[in-house]
Amino acid sequence: MINLPYFIKCRFVLLREPTNIKTKDSTYSGKATNSLTNETLDIELKSDFDPTSSDNPFTSFFTAIEAAYFWINGDWVQRDEFDFWVIDVYTFISSLFLVIVLQNILIAFMSGAYEKAEANGKQTLLRNRANHIADYEALYHINFRNPEPEPNYIYYFGQAKYFEEWYNTRKDDDKSAIYEGFEEISIFTRRVYKGMDYDKFSILKYWNNDKKY
Repeated sequence: MINLPYFIKCRFVLLREPTNIKTKDSTYSGKATNSLTNETLDIELKSDFDPTSSDNPFTSFFTAIEAAYFWINGDWVQRDEFDFWVIDVYTFISSLFLVIVLQNILIAFMSGAYEKAEANGKQTLLRNRANHIADYEALYHINFRNPEPEPNYIYYFGQAKYFEEWYNTRKDDDKSAIYEGFEEISIFTRRVYKGMDYDKFSILKYWNNDKKY
């Protein structure tokens, strides 16, 4: 991006008054037939490019900037109209700079912006989820009635073959703990849960047995 004005300035200084630079004269020839007389005419057309007029976009600095912008679309007017090796060299260098360097910089910039937006979006999503979970937890602990008591017994329903295997391993040793040997085939994870009182988040006040909670 820093060197782009340099190429524009070089073209502007080099081509604004190309008195010593030859132009490419394009000639087109063909034949046409007069429909009234059936006469065949030989036609020859020659381009009339005036480098000192508006035909040359590098006569002013602003039109030179516009012409340099259209290099992206493949509009190389300086190469198509002027016959000078220096122009060909500058055209080659600027084309490499535009196509390879600038486009890669643009792609890298867009990729970085996309990755940053994606990371920020994930953070925002996780934050919103955490807020919803916190709201649910606060509303869940609003007690409209007395909480149900904890169960005294926990019943386990398992498959018969597992119970049979356990019974066969325990029938000869009925004095030890019923879960002995279970540690050998199990992996335990110890977790410590901290009890917290969520009633302070409740919007309601309630009493139980004349005690305010």
